[in-house]
Amino acid sequence: MPPPVSVPAHELLTIRVTVAPSAVVTAAGEVDSCSAPLLAAALQAAADQARAGTEILADLSAVTFLDSAGVHVLADAHRRVTAAGGRLTVLAVGQAVRRPLQLTGLAGALGVEPDAAHPTISA
Repeated sequence: MPPPVSVPAHELLTIRVTVAPSAVVTAAGEVDSCSAPLLAAALQAAADQARAGTEILADLSAVTFLDSAGVHVLADAHRRVTAAGGRLTVLAVGQAVRRPLQLTGLAGALGVEPDAAHPTISA
């Protein structure tokens, strides 16, 4: 049996963070236990750079896989952003993201937006 192959996290997931005029974290690829820390760091950076009470959009429309580590990152970011008076909205177009959030009950707490053309984030 060949040894398991380890893929660097930056090859699994790409992330872009913009904070003006509103905070948006855009991710593409797979969010698993290896790459979830990248998403966590990006969401934290957006929260740190945004003013208090700001809405943060996590655009996961290009995410093709989300496991429990990614769900945990989103739940943790939701707690931190809400505690700071803000709101975290997740743009989840595909079932790869929507389904885990629905199964865990997190979809209702997060404000999951299923339509990339109409994300409900205020500027």
